[in-house]
Amino acid sequence: MIATTHRQNALLRQRTGRHTGFRYDRPADVLAVLQHARAIVEAGWVQNRWVADRPAQPAPEPRPAAGPVATAVAVPSACLVAAVALAVRDRDPRADLAVATGPALAAVWDAVQDDGRLRPATGRAAPHEVRVARMRELARWNDRPGRTRDDVVAVLDGAAARVVAATVEPVRA
Repeated sequence: MIATTHRQNALLRQRTGRHTGFRYDRPADVLAVLQHARAIVEAGWVQNRWVADRPAQPAPEPRPAAGPVATAVAVPSACLVAAVALAVRDRDPRADLAVATGPALAAVWDAVQDDGRLRPATGRAAPHEVRVARMRELARWNDRPGRTRDDVVAVLDGAAARVVAATVEPVRA
């Protein structure tokens, strides 16, 4: 699993001469993706579609000494799965979303299942068919009537907590 990530980064360095520093399965990067996805959902959440463009948000007033004038930006509203995909894409525009979203979506899927057990998210280690099935389940969960933005934010928070808990070893007395 890690060898694949290192190989992808090496290939990117060869092609572009730069290193992304983003590894899809590193806990710090998974946590960053989950936090970014949370911000996307808080800004705008949708059901029964992946994304929806919201009206352009006016740019903040530039300070007199500021450089070029900022323009208005259209900010998408997104469902749970799309928010994770957008967060990954913001970190690495060339990311293969079928692979790169795996660890974050696995943590989210575990948080939705919430059977009380703490287990490491399988992420990229899960077969492709399992990852796709989980994405569909998460999309159905997101689209269930009565679901709220707060429910989705709570699941993203739970997923982030699982990543942190699985990373930190308990102190032994």
